[in-house]
Amino acid sequence: MHNRRYLLILGVMAAVIVLAVGLMRRWTPPAAPRNVMVTQDYELTATVEDALVVAADTVRLDGDSRVRGDAALIGRSSVYVDGRIDGSLTVMSDRLDIGPHAQINGDVAFLGNQITVAGTITGDLSAVARTITAAPSTAITGTVTACAETLETTALRADQLLPCRDHDTLNALTALQNLNVAGLLLPLVPGLAALAALAVAAFPRRFSRLALLLRSTPRSLARPGCLGLLAVIGLAAGLVLLLALVPPIGLVLLPFGLLLALGLLVLAGIGWTTLALLAGNWLARGTALPPVVAVIPGSLLLGLGLAGAALTPVGLILVLVTLAALIALGLGATLAARRSRRPAYI
Repeated sequence: MHNRRYLLILGVMAAVIVLAVGLMRRWTPPAAPRNVMVTQDYELTATVEDALVVAADTVRLDGDSRVRGDAALIGRSSVYVDGRIDGSLTVMSDRLDIGPHAQINGDVAFLGNQITVAGTITGDLSAVARTITAAPSTAITGTVTACAETLETTALRADQLLPCRDHDTLNALTALQNLNVAGLLLPLVPGLAALAALAVAAFPRRFSRLALLLRSTPRSLARPGCLGLLAVIGLAAGLVLLLALVPPIGLVLLPFGLLLALGLLVLAGIGWTTLALLAGNWLARGTALPPVVAVIPGSLLLGLGLAGAALTPVGLILVLVTLAALIALGLGATLAARRSRRPAYI
């Protein structure tokens, strides 16, 4: 029986590690293009032999310009495209103008305030803006999804325009956000398990006692932890308010805020390790696994559960609530450890 449990635990650990490595490879972004520009104002008048990524106050691709690949442009004020792009165009800016000489051989996606199209797009156009304008010279081969308060166009056919359903757009953005959160959490799962094992190896008796307290009398950790978390939140809110109302004093206290954030991170680690040890002891019940070993499958189980929760429609909220709960648990565990070291007086 014991051997079966050992094999089960080792099998779960091996499967999780293989899964994590595979996900890390899957979620590793492709090599970034060579042409990545971050500047005040950007103007292109020549040919770029690769994909182009630009972040600037204003971005301008003149009529003689050409991008032999995709283009991702972020302009705080405006983006103007009047050249040729041999790929898709993604723009985030207050204003986008696609000039009459523009030739975009791919899809166009825009998020901002206003977009005006006067050139040629051989793919689809998706825009989320207040105002969308298509000049008479506009030629769009694909469909147009226009989520806007005002749509001004006489150049598009009725069968090209797809209805914009706000809830679908929000659901897609939420799903993408939750997928990104899960993608960030999954590669951290093995690292969190290793850190938890190191913490238990350094303080085995303390974490074993905290796990026992959490299992037997959870209120002894949760109640002071929640009260302490509320106090910390109030302190942080006061610091932010002071920084906004009296910037000089707030800047002086800014290092204190950084120390507070570091302390909260440490408390979250204590809470995670305690909960992981309790989960590991539950998985290894009936066996004699030492705490430093039992905490590893427990941490892996918690990490996978948190990454799975991040994929739900309220994934980001669940992650934030979990982080707050871990901080409260860590604070309650720290207070319980301090009480246990106090001498008893008769």
